[in-house]
Formats: sequence, structure tokens, C-alpha cells
Amino acid sequence: MLRAWPRGAGLFYPGERIFNSSEQILSRRQRWLGLLDKLLILILVVSALLFVLWPFVAIFYEGVREQSSEQLWEFIRSSRGLIRNSLTVAALTTSLTILWALAISITLFFAGPRLSKLIRALLTLSIISPPFVAALSFINLFGRRGLITYRLLGLRYNPYGLQGIVLMETFSFISLAAMILMARLRDIDQSLIDSARSLGANTNQVIRDVILPQLRSATLVAIMLTFIRSLADFSTPTIIGGSYSVLATEAYLSFISRGDLQRATGLNLLLLLPSLLAMIVYMRAYRQANSASHGVGRRQVDNRGKGTFLRIAQVLTIVFLVAMVLQYGSIFLQAFGKYSKGQFFLTLDNLYDSKNHIGSSLWRSVGYSLLSGALASLMGFLLAYYLHLRKMRFMQGVEWILTLPYIVPGSFYGIAYILAFRDPPLKLTGTAAIVILNMLFKQVPLATKLASAGVAGIEPSLGDSVRDLGGHPLYIFKDVLLPQTLPTLLLCFFRSFTAGMTTIGSIIFLVYPQRKLATMVLFDLIQSGKYGVASFLAFVITLICLLVELVARKLSGVEAD
Repeated sequence: MLRAWPRGAGLFYPGERIFNSSEQILSRRQRWLGLLDKLLILILVVSALLFVLWPFVAIFYEGVREQSSEQLWEFIRSSRGLIRNSLTVAALTTSLTILWALAISITLFFAGPRLSKLIRALLTLSIISPPFVAALSFINLFGRRGLITYRLLGLRYNPYGLQGIVLMETFSFISLAAMILMARLRDIDQSLIDSARSLGANTNQVIRDVILPQLRSATLVAIMLTFIRSLADFSTPTIIGGSYSVLATEAYLSFISRGDLQRATGLNLLLLLPSLLAMIVYMRAYRQANSASHGVGRRQVDNRGKGTFLRIAQVLTIVFLVAMVLQYGSIFLQAFGKYSKGQFFLTLDNLYDSKNHIGSSLWRSVGYSLLSGALASLMGFLLAYYLHLRKMRFMQGVEWILTLPYIVPGSFYGIAYILAFRDPPLKLTGTAAIVILNMLFKQVPLATKLASAGVAGIEPSLGDSVRDLGGHPLYIFKDVLLPQTLPTLLLCFFRSFTAGMTTIGSIIFLVYPQRKLATMVLFDLIQSGKYGVASFLAFVITLICLLVELVARKLSGVEAD
């Protein structure tokens, strides 16, 4: 017997029930996606306020509390020598760095493919190396028992002092400055060069009238960034400065050696003032450099007609290449060689001796760097998504807050974390969490810049298509942003990992002696005079970072910069 349809039910009642059920599922999914969307926004906002802005407030409060204006002025007056030394080192280092960076970038602009690959490889190797490899190699080569000064020439040269600091910081900072200038040179419109050539301009005139004016804003970016990095560098002056002390070194020693948190905080606040002024100029120049970028790929430049400017640039580039070969060659020789009775021989003694120093610290560094790099990359891409694709204006404020760790000295940010998280209810001092969080938010600005560059290449119509089809805005992130920027995301992760493996500026104040990271162990080995073991550890860290860089380029499809 046939069952009658319920009264009032349409002819297609079963289908309607299925349709209604699908609508309910979609509606429930939309609600969950809406909650997830709000949660992600909340995480970004709260993270910026809690782990970036609050430490800044804490260190400013510690620096001025219970201090009268007379006391503050007296503190500044007593620190005039340190301020003068810091500015002197920063000014000299910046001048030499930019001179060399301009020479290298101009040489590379006119160079053939083989020389270009060699220069780029050495620049990349220098960037991913631990921060004080240059100082270690300088001691190995030109120290009191150096391979060149003592072993070959029989001299007893004193490498310590102002000249050593400036020279080592210069060779440490050249690579990044040159990369900034080279990135701008790639965007120069080839028609400008062709027009100058067609009007009879020789190489000197092309460099003077076309290339250098086009590099003006990028050069200013490199100047400000180098100046800030020099002010913030405490490791090089500590290792090779001798009695020549600067603000960053004195702040480090005040906290680590003397336990004077109040003085360390005050010195870091003094260090912050010129850094902030330089950063304001840097941000303005950075925007100008981006707006001046034409995005026009160039053909290989006709390098005929050698000129004086190009010759000088080539000579300086050769000096840099020789210095880099000597630097890494000395690290390798010191890591796997020893002198005995005037004879040099290869040995694995440093490998065996390093077991007591490397061990868990190296694996701890890898683990912390993997975690902080993954989280920094995710946060950077989420911020770029909400800022550039969702057009949320308040995210500009969040981005500005998250940029603060990038513009301050590492010692400032490290001490700020101690002051912010030393008491309940959020006591993190002595834990792995405070180190990972510090590394994470120190790397977020770089991740955001890379993510923003990747998002800028996405067609807005793709996001509009997702909305027109009724998709939740988070689908734009999942189905548009991630597939379109996956190579950039991978490169961002590996770059953040490398930054974590080579960092020391802020985490040295946060890590307990029992839970040191590899760079801190390397720093201690150099200070204690164990240069052989230090060279082996530097070689291992550099090798890890180099392998990661190669994997990043392979997976992301990015050629050498």
C-alpha cells in the first residue's frame, strides 16, 4: 500500500529536506569560520600588545622610575664618552660599508655571469654566518698568534681597539648593504642605460649620471640600516674592542657581569634614541625606494669601455672577495688543523673537544629556530592577508607595533622581556617560552615584509571571485594567498630559521647557563680563547645555515639574489 505524502508537502519534499540540511551545514561552517577569523585577528592584536608593546612600556618605566631630572641628566653626562665612542664606530663603519657595498653592486651590474655567481655566493654565505665569524677569523689571521702576522711574518700585532671593531663590523655588514643596492639595480629601466649609451656616454658617465642617482634612496636605506646595526652590535666590540668600550658593550657587561639592571636599562634607552632617529629616516627612504622600483627586468649590460670608477669598484670588490676567502678559509683551517712545533697538520681534535660544548645546545638552537621560524612566517602572512587583501585599516597599527623589535638594539629587546615577564601573572623568565617568543617577534617584521611582497603580486580579482561565489573571506587565504605565495612562504620560513640560528643580541639576556644556544656557546668559546673549538662550531653553524639556504632556494624556485 502506497504511503501518502504529508499534507502541505510539495511534490519534491525529500529534495527540499536535503537542500535544507545542506544549508544548515553551510551555515554552521560559516559560523565556525567566522569565529576562527575573529580568533586569528584577536591573536594578532593581543600578541602585538602583549609581547611587543608591553615590554617596551616596561623598559621605559624601569628607566625613568624613581629618577629625578637631575639624576637623568647626570647619567647622560657620565655616559658621554660611551655615546661618543658608539657614534664614532657607527659613523666609520657605515662610511666604509656603503663605500664597499656601492663598489660591489656596481661591479656586479657590469660583470659577467660567472663573476656574478661567485660574488652572490660569497655575499649569501656572509649573511647566513654567525654574527662574530669575522672577528674570529680576524683573530685567527691577525691576532697575537695569527696565521699571517705571527706564523708567516713573525709580527706581534695588536688587533684590538677601534680599528679592529670598525674593520670587522664593516666586513660583517657589507653583504646586506650590497644586497639592498643590488635589488634596486635590478629594477633600473634598461632604456635609461641604452639612452645614455646612444648619446655617447662612457662607463664613467653612466655610473655617475644614471646608476648613482637611481641608487640614492636605496643607499640611504643601507646607510640607516648599517648605522643601526653598528650601534646595536655588542659582540664584536666585546670580542675585539679591548679597552675601547661602547654603549652596547657596557650595557651587556652591566647586566651580565655586574647584575646592574638599572644601569643596563638606562644605557639601552640612550642607545635607543639615535636608533629611532635613524629608523625614521630608514622607513621614509624604504618607501621611496619601493616607489622608485620599476619592476623592469634588465638585459645583460654592455660592459665595454672600462672607466676609472669601474676600475676602482672592481679593485674594492677584489679586496672584498680575497677577505671573504681568507675569512672562511681561516675558519676551516682553524677548525680542522693545529700547529705543533712550528708544523701545521690536519686533525679532528677540535671535533672531539667540541663534544663538551656543542651537544644539546646545537639541537636546542635548531628546535627553537624551527618553531619560531614557522610561527613567524605564519604570523607574517596572516598580517599581510588582513592588511593588503582584507584592507583592515587597524592592522596598520598592528604592523607598526610588530615592527618595533626590528628597529631597536637586541640588548634593548632582551632586557625589555626580562622586565615585562619576571613577575606573575605572566612569569616567563627561566623558561624556553620566553626565548622562543623573543626570537619569534624579532623575526615577524622580516616575515611580514616578505609576505607583503608576495601578496602584492596577487590579482585582486581572485579574491573578488571567492566573494562572488559566496566563499568565506578565510577561503581567500586558503585558496588564493597560500597557493599563489607558497614559494615565498617557504623562503620566509627558511630565512626566519637562519635568523634564529645566528641570533644572539636579545636572547643572551634570557637564556639560563644550563640551556644555552649554539651562538652563545660560540661567543663564550671566543671570549675564553678556545679559538679552535670556536672555529669548528662556527663551521658547523654556517654549514647548517648554508644547507637550509640551498634547500630554501630549491623548494621556492628562487635564484640567487
